[in-house]
Amino acid sequence: MNIRVCIIDDEQLAIDELHMLLSKFDDVDVCATARSIEKAIEVINKTKPDIVFLDIQLKEHNAFSILELIKVKTHIIFVTAYDEFATRAFEINALDYLLKPVLQPRLEKAIKRFKLNISPEKPKTLEYKYSDRIIITEKNEYKLISINEIVSITADGDYTCLHLSNGSKKLILKSMLEWEKLLPNTHFERIHRSTIINLEFVSKIEKSFNNTCKVYLKNIKQYFQMSQRYTSKFLNKYKA
Repeated sequence: MNIRVCIIDDEQLAIDELHMLLSKFDDVDVCATARSIEKAIEVINKTKPDIVFLDIQLKEHNAFSILELIKVKTHIIFVTAYDEFATRAFEINALDYLLKPVLQPRLEKAIKRFKLNISPEKPKTLEYKYSDRIIITEKNEYKLISINEIVSITADGDYTCLHLSNGSKKLILKSMLEWEKLLPNTHFERIHRSTIINLEFVSKIEKSFNNTCKVYLKNIKQYFQMSQRYTSKFLNKYKA
């Protein structure tokens, strides 16, 4: 989807120069231009642009007065030969403030700022490393444990239970889905909707009924049942 822009400036040469710079963007369309406040209000309300490039000084008028009369939601990028209005421009949440003559690299930054504004970059999902340590709370204390100490994780209502290599168990207010996203998939596998195991602690995997498996882990006496769905995924992932 292209970015639709309006250029408002009382000098035709300035409009033409900015139009030429914007034409170098494949995803930017100049949908209207205007050289007066009256015409600017008309074309902005009619075309509903994504961005308005607005010269602050329009003959004897101040362009800030336009903002009160615009009936559509749009982003304003001020363009001016003077920098004394910069503070006020950002006070009214202008997207950017460009000084004339506008240079292509600076215009590119303004367009990029718009794109980030409407579609902010998503933060990368945190994923633990196998050697990482995490802090958990236990009564009135904080406990530091290593990810590589976790033998298995099982669902326990709204909580999850960590089975550690020293034989202890820790109850954590975190969902199975959260653990699945956080733990390194090079070492941890979900084998059931209620179970995640550490592959380093697998001692034996037995075939069971209906194409399922029983998984035995070191330091844990009972086996874990691998569901049919996860058995299929597990075998396909690790088959020779």
